[in-house]
Amino acid sequence: MVKNVVLFIMSLYREDSLKKEYTDERGIFKADCQHTNETALKYIAWKLAQNGQQIDAIYAFISEQVREYSLDKFKELIKDEYYKEMIVDVPLYNNGELKGSFRSISTMFDVLQAYMEENADDRIVIHVDMTGGLRHASMLMLALIRMLKYIGMELGMVLYVNFNTAQIENADDIMDMFTLLGGAEEFNSFGNVNQIQNYFDRLNSKKIRTSSAALELLLEEMRDFSEAIKVCTNYKDMTEVLSLLGEALRIYKKIIKSKSNRLSEQELFFAKLILVIEKTYADILPQNNRPSSVPAIIKWCAKRDFLQAAVTFYTEWLPVYLIENKLVIVNDGSVEKE
Repeated sequence: MVKNVVLFIMSLYREDSLKKEYTDERGIFKADCQHTNETALKYIAWKLAQNGQQIDAIYAFISEQVREYSLDKFKELIKDEYYKEMIVDVPLYNNGELKGSFRSISTMFDVLQAYMEENADDRIVIHVDMTGGLRHASMLMLALIRMLKYIGMELGMVLYVNFNTAQIENADDIMDMFTLLGGAEEFNSFGNVNQIQNYFDRLNSKKIRTSSAALELLLEEMRDFSEAIKVCTNYKDMTEVLSLLGEALRIYKKIIKSKSNRLSEQELFFAKLILVIEKTYADILPQNNRPSSVPAIIKWCAKRDFLQAAVTFYTEWLPVYLIENKLVIVNDGSVEKE
């Protein structure tokens, strides 16, 4: 069973704020609202209802100032909604200043983890309203979202209510951008391409084609290389994998230069990371039709803490490498037989 949880930082209630009609990006949802958090809650409830679901829990960061001047007024605004009694308020310490951020995040994390444990048999989906709070509030929310994903909560809608345009904006793509950057960091440190691959697979599954054939080929070759490292493949197969990877990288760089206007926004963003990817592989890709160097591959693995692979390659490949390159010369033929 799905449990839908809403998370937000409550904004101050402004006495001079007038009701106005808010809509979503397609203009289908319409609601007269006076407070931005009110708008997000109504939209999430409406959106979930389209799939026969509802809001099951609401957790809000509340500063001392909001608790004193705004909380009761906000509850009055949603008094006719089914979720009116659901709000669980969590302190935004130090009145929301940066100094209290770690304590605030830790407290909310504990509260949400407890909810998850109480509903251990359910799928927990968390929907986030990024609108409220001070200017640094988005940084606080981003950190919390990453922590919640680590413990298995699924991220649902991520919204921003634009007061100036009276429109509810979907911020999912921005959150996915952080996933992509995290994947690039993971790849650069460990050579693991899974997070990047999952990012594009998820977008493509939504029937929004975001990756070109050239990118899919590159990701496939990157994944094959990662697997070759994991299984400690033989040197012949490794050089073949690296040769295909080098060719896929060359093709993709050519596509970026010649067809950048045809690429999706997500792929154009990813393309900015191509120099990092190229730099990561530079020492081990074939050069001038010469296969990848045995010592280079071993050092590459050791540098990224693939110690089992590094030791295995060292043991299996290096003796042959030393003999073939005449770094070790056998003077007595009887030694070979022995």
